[in-house]
Amino acid sequence: MNIEMEKHNMIRVLILKILCPEYPKAVDAVLLRRCLADFSYPQSEKSLKSYLAYLQELGCIKVDEKKDYDITMVTITAKGLDILDGRIAEPGIEIK
Repeated sequence: MNIEMEKHNMIRVLILKILCPEYPKAVDAVLLRRCLADFSYPQSEKSLKSYLAYLQELGCIKVDEKKDYDITMVTITAKGLDILDGRIAEPGIEIK
């Protein structure tokens, strides 16, 4: 795995790990960005949206955009929890 692929994997896993303790509650995407920055993985809004879209397509998270209020809420799904627990494998998300 090259460095760029490893970085993307680490960010995907970190997003799931940040969301996990809050399940079944949603987390504001702004707070998620701040948490990623605290872990030394700062992301632009555009970059975070890309990661969230990828994880949503895999069924690992749900994204609820409240466009009237300019808020994006993110929730980990049961599949996302199972991936973190090692119950299921998902290409593109390697838990170490």
